[in-house]
Amino acid sequence: AEAYDDSDNVNHARVVNILDNINIYIVPVLNIDGYVFSWTSGNRLWRKNRRINGGGSFGVDLNRNYDGPTGTWCTAGASTNPNSDSYCGTAAWSEPETRASRDFVIDP
Repeated sequence: AEAYDDSDNVNHARVVNILDNINIYIVPVLNIDGYVFSWTSGNRLWRKNRRINGGGSFGVDLNRNYDGPTGTWCTAGASTNPNSDSYCGTAAWSEPETRASRDFVIDP
């Protein structure tokens, strides 16, 4: 491993100042049921949670379940078909995982 080079004190002080004034939160897994399923089912490409959609369909793509600027939920790259890997859910924030992450960001 390379030794730390402290010769650039201006940038070092800037980085220290930034890190002293922010909180960093690490969330290793937000979609725990989907993650576990991807290991136990043999489908390592599974990306949705494991919500029961009915009709033999499971899961919502949590990346497509967030809301953005008005009118952007379930648009580009998302599907309203529950069988799709990019199914966006029944509404923005319909999944407990996305609601929890939203609520944490608003009020950590």
